[in-house]
Amino acid sequence: MRMSAVAKKFKCPNYGLLIKDIGKERCIENSSDSKNNRAICCSINCPSPWRVCLPCINQGALEGRNGRKIHSVSRETGYCGFHKKHGPEVVWSGNGKSAKKAKSKKSSVESARDIAESFVSKHSGGKVDEVRSKIGRKSEADKEKEAKTLDKIKKEVERMMKTRRTISVKVDEVEPFKGQPRKYFDQEAIEELRNCMNIFGQIIDIMVRPADKGSKYKWMLIDGERRWRSAKKNGEKTLRAVALDVKDTKIQRLMSFVANLARASHVELEVAESLRQLRIDFNFSGPTIAAALNRKPNWVYRQLKLLKLDPRVQKLMDRSRPREERLSRLVAEQLIYFSHGDQYRIAKDVIRRKMSNSQAGIYIRKEAKKLRVKMGERSPKNEYKIFDGFLTRTEQHLIELKDLGFDAILLMFKFRDSADKAAVKRKIESIIKYLNEVKLKI
Repeated sequence: MRMSAVAKKFKCPNYGLLIKDIGKERCIENSSDSKNNRAICCSINCPSPWRVCLPCINQGALEGRNGRKIHSVSRETGYCGFHKKHGPEVVWSGNGKSAKKAKSKKSSVESARDIAESFVSKHSGGKVDEVRSKIGRKSEADKEKEAKTLDKIKKEVERMMKTRRTISVKVDEVEPFKGQPRKYFDQEAIEELRNCMNIFGQIIDIMVRPADKGSKYKWMLIDGERRWRSAKKNGEKTLRAVALDVKDTKIQRLMSFVANLARASHVELEVAESLRQLRIDFNFSGPTIAAALNRKPNWVYRQLKLLKLDPRVQKLMDRSRPREERLSRLVAEQLIYFSHGDQYRIAKDVIRRKMSNSQAGIYIRKEAKKLRVKMGERSPKNEYKIFDGFLTRTEQHLIELKDLGFDAILLMFKFRDSADKAAVKRKIESIIKYLNEVKLKI
């Protein structure tokens, strides 16, 4: 399909197609997406008469009203005649003569918060902050307290960094920190680190503080337990360390967590438990913890959700378990909507039947429907994306199989017995039958 000189000039695959109707249809479809409109149409100052107005998209007026034209007349901004005249924030009033300012759209969450805020103000009897704390919302006093706590932590850390000193400590005089986040230590990783330290020596210092009074040890670890364990295995007598004057155990726990957070092989439940402890120690909200750790609030809430799991289910996620007997995080997250008894039963079924994550997801949604458990449902749009992704992957695998050639496939089955051949045939027939049923229904 050839493109006109105008289309080539503006580098647009839709505008200026010689087959006019197809060009128009594609142009309207693609420019109706605000991201495409900004990224492509506005960036090349597209002069297409079919290009849709950007403010109209944002205001949900794609179909137009009372015969109004919603196609762009301004190349640079992508505005229609109405929005070029009145501005992008003005909403079409319906008569074409008057216009009204667009109200800022609020999300359902923001609207719900406003309703809750209004209710609290009306029924709190002047005790707004007290009621807010009861329903889990931060009052202004709480926010101010959080800010002061963060400032206090920052000053304390700065003080410790100024007074730090590098020393040599005896390995036998160091005790691990009981409150440290990491509980699971991968023995293979420890062995690798031990070999590395045996060849290159200690590269990174451990971090210690003076041990508590009455302890038989001289130092307590803040960070570096894996290095300390590796040194003990190597028979090392001393380690290089940074000594800090830590006066508050809560600060020590925070430092240990931050130091460990970004490292590999950190177990999800260890992170969740550490975040829970942070909330207890400092009474921080999710967004405050997220900002302090340079993460998004959703990440914090996602970790904390794991603590809603039955303790028996949490044990099934233990890294020390064989992989085939271990529950994945993706599956575990879907179980939090169920009672503890159902969580454990479903988790055991998933492991016993050796389900993949996708198979487990389907099984869990069926169980939720049967038990009338409400859990986040996927929209038809997301369901389509998943199905389309499945078809794309299947097509790619078939191309690889075709490239392999029939001779290789015949050789593959040369040494297989008749039962294996029959099983493969059944699988192929089952897949073809199901996909044909889907094909007939769509």
